[in-house]
Amino acid sequence: MSGANVYESLKKAVEVTLNPYVEPEERRKAIQFCEEFRETSLLPVRMDAGVTLAHRDNTHVVRKFGLQLLEHVIKYQWNQLSTEQKLFIKDSLSRLLVEMAKREWPQQWPTMLSELSSICSLGARQMELVLRFFLRLVEDVALFQTLEAAQRRRDIFQALTAEMETIFGFFLRTISEQFIKLKEIGCSKAAEAPEQVYERNVIIRILDVALETAGAYVEWIPVGYIVMEQGCFINICCQLLLEPSLRLKATDCLFQLVSRKGKVEVRRPSLILFEEGHLQYIMSSIQCNSSNSQMDPDSYQYLKSVSQLISGMTTQLCMLIGKEKDLADPPSTFPLFLEIALILTEHASHVISSHMASAWQQLFSHPQLSASQYLLACIPKWIELAVRHTWKTGFRSRNNSPSCEFSRLDFDTDEAFFAFLTKVRIEIHACIRTVGNLAPLLTFQFLRTWITALLNKSSDSLQEEDITREYPMNSEMPLHLEWESLSAILDHAIPKIMASPNSPKPLPEDGIQLLRMCLAFTTRDPLILSSWLSCISALFLFVPYEVSLLPETLTKIFGAVVFTLPNQAAKGSRSKSVRNVRRHACSLLVKLSVKYPETLFPVFESIFNMVKELSKEESKLSQMEKLTLAEVLLILSNKWCHYDKQTQFIGALLEPTREQWMAVTPHLSSCLSFMSFVGLDHEPVEPSDSDLSGKNRALLTDCIQMIFSVVKRCTWPENIDAARLGGFVRSEDQTTLCNPAAPHILPLLPGIFHFMGVIHLLWHPEAFQKFSSGYKKSFCLLDVEKHLILGTPHVETAGELTRSPLERMQQFLSSMHESCCHILGNAAATLGKEFFAIPNLVGMVINESLAGIDCIEDHWLRRIVRVFLRSFFTHCPPSDYLRVVVPILSQLLPYMLTRLSQKWENGSTAESTSPAFSYETPDTREMLEDQLLRQRTREYIDLLRAILFEAESGSQVTETNDAMEDGSDGSPSPRPLASLSESGLVVLNDSNLRPVIFLTLLRALTWGDAPSSSKASMLTTPVMKHLAATGAITESEAKSALQAILGALEVHGQHDNNQAFLMNLLLNVYDALRPSYPALAQFFLQIPGNNLEEVQKMDDRFLNWNPKYGKPEKVKKDMLKRLVTPIIGKNVGELGKRPVLVKDLPMMRPTGRKPQLSLDEMERRNLGLCGLFQGHESSSSSPSLPQAQGPMQI
Repeated sequence: MSGANVYESLKKAVEVTLNPYVEPEERRKAIQFCEEFRETSLLPVRMDAGVTLAHRDNTHVVRKFGLQLLEHVIKYQWNQLSTEQKLFIKDSLSRLLVEMAKREWPQQWPTMLSELSSICSLGARQMELVLRFFLRLVEDVALFQTLEAAQRRRDIFQALTAEMETIFGFFLRTISEQFIKLKEIGCSKAAEAPEQVYERNVIIRILDVALETAGAYVEWIPVGYIVMEQGCFINICCQLLLEPSLRLKATDCLFQLVSRKGKVEVRRPSLILFEEGHLQYIMSSIQCNSSNSQMDPDSYQYLKSVSQLISGMTTQLCMLIGKEKDLADPPSTFPLFLEIALILTEHASHVISSHMASAWQQLFSHPQLSASQYLLACIPKWIELAVRHTWKTGFRSRNNSPSCEFSRLDFDTDEAFFAFLTKVRIEIHACIRTVGNLAPLLTFQFLRTWITALLNKSSDSLQEEDITREYPMNSEMPLHLEWESLSAILDHAIPKIMASPNSPKPLPEDGIQLLRMCLAFTTRDPLILSSWLSCISALFLFVPYEVSLLPETLTKIFGAVVFTLPNQAAKGSRSKSVRNVRRHACSLLVKLSVKYPETLFPVFESIFNMVKELSKEESKLSQMEKLTLAEVLLILSNKWCHYDKQTQFIGALLEPTREQWMAVTPHLSSCLSFMSFVGLDHEPVEPSDSDLSGKNRALLTDCIQMIFSVVKRCTWPENIDAARLGGFVRSEDQTTLCNPAAPHILPLLPGIFHFMGVIHLLWHPEAFQKFSSGYKKSFCLLDVEKHLILGTPHVETAGELTRSPLERMQQFLSSMHESCCHILGNAAATLGKEFFAIPNLVGMVINESLAGIDCIEDHWLRRIVRVFLRSFFTHCPPSDYLRVVVPILSQLLPYMLTRLSQKWENGSTAESTSPAFSYETPDTREMLEDQLLRQRTREYIDLLRAILFEAESGSQVTETNDAMEDGSDGSPSPRPLASLSESGLVVLNDSNLRPVIFLTLLRALTWGDAPSSSKASMLTTPVMKHLAATGAITESEAKSALQAILGALEVHGQHDNNQAFLMNLLLNVYDALRPSYPALAQFFLQIPGNNLEEVQKMDDRFLNWNPKYGKPEKVKKDMLKRLVTPIIGKNVGELGKRPVLVKDLPMMRPTGRKPQLSLDEMERRNLGLCGLFQGHESSSSSPSLPQAQGPMQI
């Protein structure tokens, strides 16, 4: 018979036993069946039956029998239960007591503590039950606050606080006595006897529960209780760090102590841990566990906990030192503490390294501690240990580092580890920057030694290689990993070292010598060469001190630009590593031109000649390399500060591109001609050299990229006087600056507008039908785009190194569209008024660039909104708002409102026919469409914000950007936006645009994306205030606004972040609109549970405010909160939750407030614990709760 059938038979038998209408024989059989089951059934079956029958869905008779079964098991077969079953019963019983206490204590159960004290005296199991009771009670009331009845929660919390001396004293007494017993057993000669082993296990079990319970209280109780009896609790916890079965719980207690925040008085007790004895315990425990941590996961887990403890201790030390006179200097044990930190830093685990990086960053940044000679002496050793953690090793799938073993314990995938490794590298690089500023000479000396050793090592290794062949390039080789780590650290450290105000620091001559060493180095290893270029980038800072090094430096960099390996002279034969080196060298020249234009401009002619010479031979440079080098020339040409000279140079540089663009323009006149030009209407050709359409695509790409480079890089001088002197001011008002690229770029822009619309129309079903079968997936997302949308890491596989014709077409179409958006967006920013003076600009934007946007998918529409339109509207001159902005927005805003509304209403339920997702699996398609919709909604609201409001600092602009991506809760105080901008006033004063913006913001409040709702709520508040102040809002619109806010609370109210923004919006809207529209108050009567009296009281507060009521905003918001609480949304996990009724008890009788004792008085307070450590014989009885001093007698 199955378990379910047995339980059903039991239920029927129990019902029969108490049914007065059944026959006696039937009742006798039912009783016999129940008794036989109770006595003869298997123990696990009996346990499961008791739990099943005790369920609340059964009748009270059946539930009672289930509890009797459990009672029978506990009474007669306790020793046969497994440890897990015993723990389950204990925890269940403690929860039963907690549920009773939550409903009765203290008002109707004043003897609870005395009864618990009596229970403790019965034995170890009973004491464990009491400890678990206090643990579960504080979790429900103070830590997790799962008790929803606020009044009862306050009553119990008040009672706990009043009796804390009694309760925490009980914890201390229990821990102390059990600790003494544990030490006695450990010292006993008969420690291995069975009875001694059993007693030891009982003691450890009690200590385990006692530490867990005490740790839950340490987090929030007054610190005076923690340091009672001269810090006895802290002392025992430190000693228990050497006990393997208790070290984690002891560490957690100490970590809760050092995690406390507040004033100096609250943090000061954590300094007890810096006493020499306590630090010696920590040191000993680390040394014991470090020896076997590679094989023992428990030891490794403990080391991670200790590293968190050390980080917390560092935080407290940094918060205390220098705050008061007696805390001016670090403690005398500071060297020992630093030794412990170095031991943990040496550990191979990246998780421990992250914890320690946080600690070192705080120490290096602290004004007093950073000046300590002990800390300064640790810097060389710390750098040596820390840089090892920046190597890209430790992947769980590999075995090239000791950290791999720990990664297999900490991470599920290599992608998760790599994301964490990136975070660790950022933390260590930040520390190195701080150290470079703190001790520049020490840091520089270490880096110089490292570079010298690595250069020698690399030279030696190359001598052993046969340089006539291309040997395998393995990115996991230690030499490559070390070069990559060095180059990243140099880039962070060198600028801080030279800018440091501290002395001594290295002389420029030292840096020049280091640069000479690097310039003298040669290698044919592409990976080392790429890292070497990064080192040159960091050390280029010293070139202005020794200009004679500039020609040699440029020669070496240009040598890397044309770097190749044997048999790779032709473009198509170059390996990926070689192409990366060449691309890196070109990008380095761009970086140096942006960062050091004054240094490079004097040799502009030399750079120009080198670029010209390299460009003569077709096989020397790829087209992308030529474009990047042309970008270098454009950047440096800005230093001429001469309009005529610059525009002449730009014209000459752009002339070949202009001719090519004019040649391809006829092929861009329509979708069909474009498809034929780029090969979309015929089958893919492989190899790519044989694809004539591929050459057309390359030609078009070169034109677009060159135009983009000119638009992006060419500008006028920042100094207005230099601009006037150079002829950049060519308007009557003598304030409008002209871009030297404008005469050459403006004639090309109409073609860009038209080309962008042609690309959009490719999405039209009629055009898409003409795609060849091999290119039907051309609009599908690339893997890298999918990972970016879903926020998952993307690891390039070997198969991705060579692209198929379809992938090349996908990349081409995507890059063309993105580049067009960038060209138009940057043109609006850099060309200024000349761009907005283009004839028929509005028509080109609406009819050309935005043509066919109803066909394109969201990931393309995102580019238009984020890259093009935002820059376009932000940089439009105020004089052109009415002529340019209003007409475009009149077409754009209604379309976006309709499209977003339909998307949010339909979601991803309908089968997608889009060519971007038609080949995806249903689950992948749904995730991609959902994420794209969310991202596009947020970016569109950001566009509205840019149009309506003045620009703000970056931190304020993005304060809610994806802060609630996972619905994370937090209650920020909504900060008001900056005032409405001039363009915002123009838009809101337009009778056609105002209703659209108003409706868009209200709908965005209830769309199913929490970050979008919070963004919209921030925009809605000032917009509604403006509309109310100008009388531009009708009663129906006011009702719609209030209804939308209430609906948003229902949809997003479960997130504290959203709730805070929405309540602030509700307060402002009701306060602004209620005087004009009395009918708004009726909305609150429609909420279940509200009555007319409460609504009228709230309404009266808003209309007739009296200062005696208190702070107006807080009082009004609290009243609104009470009225709307029934409709505030709940988490999905709570929707089906059965309501728990906990009635409020009579108000507690106020008791006299106990005087607050100082820390010194608390430490002198004697609870009798110190006697436990004296030589007298300890009592064998279990500790009871100390006698309470007050009305609650025990």
